Amino acid sequence: MPVGTRLERKHLAAKKPGTGIPADQIDLVVGCRLVTEVRRGRMLKTEDLCSAEEDD
Repeated sequence: MPVGTRLERKHLAAKKPGTGIPADQIDLVVGCRLVTEVRRGRMLKTEDLCSAEEDD
């Protein structure tokens, strides 16, 4: 997904085992904007995201 994409629930999947953003925090990720390009299937990292509050 390109830089600037605002994440929606349809963009996200929880996978195990995983070391990325915990599945129970998915609601915190929805609405965030990507600040780096993320290829399909790559684990998201917090540094890939700009919080929804920072974006306004």
